[in-house]
Amino acid sequence: MIDQSKMSDIRLITYGESHVLLKMEQRIDPTINGTIHRLSRFILDRFRGFVLSCTPSYCSLLISFDHSKVNAKALISMLNQVLQDTDLSRKPLDSKKYLLPVCYDLTFGIDLRSLSKTLSLSIEEIIRIHCTQTYLIYMKGFLPGFLYLGEADGRIAANRHDVPRKKVKQGSVGLAGRQTGIYPSNAPGGWQIIGSCPIPLIQWDSPELSIFNAGDQIKFKSIDISAHAAIEKEIKMGTFDFQSLSI
Repeated sequence: MIDQSKMSDIRLITYGESHVLLKMEQRIDPTINGTIHRLSRFILDRFRGFVLSCTPSYCSLLISFDHSKVNAKALISMLNQVLQDTDLSRKPLDSKKYLLPVCYDLTFGIDLRSLSKTLSLSIEEIIRIHCTQTYLIYMKGFLPGFLYLGEADGRIAANRHDVPRKKVKQGSVGLAGRQTGIYPSNAPGGWQIIGSCPIPLIQWDSPELSIFNAGDQIKFKSIDISAHAAIEKEIKMGTFDFQSLSI
């Protein structure tokens, strides 16, 4: 639900020739983020004639529009009016929930030993805590398909590495502060790596590229290294049932 009294906290800012930036209170909060996603879907539907896309972040929304059809000042005026007159609390946020397998074997969880010492927790306890939480996909970014998931239990909050690795392997599951995430491709990165998820976050042959969307929820389950290899084999052969991830 959206507290309509909070709509007055929204700021709309001209952001170049063809963008408007919608900003709410600048903090990571699931209620604020839910409002951002409701606004994104509402604006795309209401102004589909000239709004081209909406890109959500934690607490902001970048609105891209066709400046040959409307200018920023006119769009901001229309947005201000419609946001005052519309009860967005009645608009459900269509979201899904997924259970993703993660192998926390030390072959993949290359930072687990050092984290265990730093956090004064056993490796088994870190894994248990990581799998207990339900994580909200606040947004996607950094890399195509990267999911910003929060919030991790404070007991396993971890600082980024001072010097990022030059290559973090695709599927690596990491911790950074109270966020967790999965690297969708090989890339440099400074997150603390605790495991590997064999599920690809991007399906390049699919029109939608990914089954996961901001606003969805993720839980993790621990699997052993043989199960990890078996899933990778099924995915390579094209026989893996992605629908089995839904819960």
